[in-house]
Amino acid sequence: MVPPPLITAAPFAGGVTGACDVYRRQRCLARDGKNIMRITLVGSRHFGVTTFNMLRQHGVDIVRVVVADAEDRLATAARAAGIEVTVQADPGWSWPGNR
Repeated sequence: MVPPPLITAAPFAGGVTGACDVYRRQRCLARDGKNIMRITLVGSRHFGVTTFNMLRQHGVDIVRVVVADAEDRLATAARAAGIEVTVQADPGWSWPGNR
C-alpha cells in the first residue's frame, strides 16, 4: 500500500496550508473514516460554553481554549473536559471610547 501524501490541501494565502498538512492523513480522519477538525476555541461566557458543547457533540477536536478570565465558565468547562486553557493577557492598550 502506498502511504498517503503529507500535503493534502492546496496552500492558502501566505503559504499556510490545511490542517492535514502537518499530520499524516490517517491522523486527520476519525475511526469511521470521516474528517475531523482540530481547533482552538476563543470565547467567553454562555456563548462560549454553548459553542464548546455543540462543537464537541459534532466530533470537533478542541485542543485549546483561550479566554480573557481564568474563572470564565468556558474555562471551567474546558478544564473539566481535560482541555488546555490559555488566559489571554491584557494587551495594555486602549482605543478611542475605551479610556
